Amino acid sequence: MSNPPLVNPTIFQPWTTDVRAWEIAQERFRANEVFWRYGELAALVSMWSVKDFQAGLVQECPTCNLGDLVVSSVYQQPAFEKCPTCFGVKYAGPHGGVKSFLVKPTLWTWGEEQTLWDRRGETERQEGTVTFPGTSFLQVRDYVFRGDGYRFQVGSWSGSHLASGFETQSHSETAISFVANVAREEPTTSPAYLIPPGTDVLVQLLNPSDLRWPPTDDSPPTLQGPQY
Repeated sequence: MSNPPLVNPTIFQPWTTDVRAWEIAQERFRANEVFWRYGELAALVSMWSVKDFQAGLVQECPTCNLGDLVVSSVYQQPAFEKCPTCFGVKYAGPHGGVKSFLVKPTLWTWGEEQTLWDRRGETERQEGTVTFPGTSFLQVRDYVFRGDGYRFQVGSWSGSHLASGFETQSHSETAISFVANVAREEPTTSPAYLIPPGTDVLVQLLNPSDLRWPPTDDSPPTLQGPQY
């Protein structure tokens, strides 16, 4: 005699809710309003990685292949730290080591500037937390460029998702925003500063003069009543 099932389908019927995409769309709309009201423009720079290479999406950097191939292949790192082609990631596509360059509104939270001693010597380093829309995606070792010309590398990240029903959550379908928990300021000697555009062009790109509408009027208010 076989054992009866643990759950009798005639007694217990699981009930699940349908996915409501409009809830996610509305939450993303509200989040974007906050980004555009209180944030600042920044460039989210995604770099090619070994996963992209293994998937056949990108090739090894031709410039780094001119160096020590044995060391490069064993340690899975570029032969040149400041490679002008791949910018230190070992893989290069149509735009070198850059996979994507997206200008998005972001929100920043700052830590105190610290003096660090490492293999680069004594450096002034600042760390921050940057939040950006969930329609974008960065990985560890990608970069965030600010409107003041400084460049930060992502150390860790997390995402905020909204479950609108019984479904498998994904970055593209349910993410509201992402947070780069540790964004470390890169020194000016870093390969990050080899990535175009240059600092002057970057500052102009992230600080457009025609972004605000209606135009901001900082002049004193004019009295409209009768003058006695």
